[in-house]
Amino acid sequence: MNINDVGAAEAVLEGQDIPIAKLTQGTKKAKVSKIGRAIQFTDEALLSAYNNDIAEEAAKQVVLAINDKIEKDFLAAMGGATLKSTIEEDANPASGVVDALVKFGEDVDGEKVILCAPDFYARLLKTDGWIPNTEMGADIIVRGTLGAVYGTQVVLTNRLIGTGKAYIVKPGALALFMKRDTLVEFDRDKLDQTNYIIGSKIFCPYLYDETKIIEVEIEGSTSA
Repeated sequence: MNINDVGAAEAVLEGQDIPIAKLTQGTKKAKVSKIGRAIQFTDEALLSAYNNDIAEEAAKQVVLAINDKIEKDFLAAMGGATLKSTIEEDANPASGVVDALVKFGEDVDGEKVILCAPDFYARLLKTDGWIPNTEMGADIIVRGTLGAVYGTQVVLTNRLIGTGKAYIVKPGALALFMKRDTLVEFDRDKLDQTNYIIGSKIFCPYLYDETKIIEVEIEGSTSA
């Protein structure tokens, strides 16, 4: 739930009351989902594993599987972006990013990140506007930032390979509604001596503010 715009202020003559705007809230529908992954292994598998750390490794894999699903759901949420731009195949990719930023209008300033596939990242590296992360210092706002182009930090993701798209995202564009954080449980069937590690999470990632994200179609992108 977010507060709606109350509109612009109005001129007030001496002695007149200041106009009152009613504060209202808008709502967005978002589906809360439960995701999970379980791993099973026998006592024999546990005892035969090197250093007997199979249970610890299985728990890590369960958590990684859940985090992987969250990233996929966030990417799906970004697909609902209403601001869109296109970078033509023969265009300077850095200039294309600048042209896309115009979609933000007067809110173009401020922190922003472009999520892109490796092929587009390679094109950006060859432009004059590229600034490597080693020269950015404390300006880095997202872990995994490889550099920046004209004030937009670049983050690589294999999830966009073959989609022909990139996303320019400002803080506040996405939100995560958490009903229950990652829960990892252990269980055991004594009869057949099988062990279980079960992980689950109940949450809802969603596109919170469409004015803070731009979907960029990249012509000529590859699928590899």
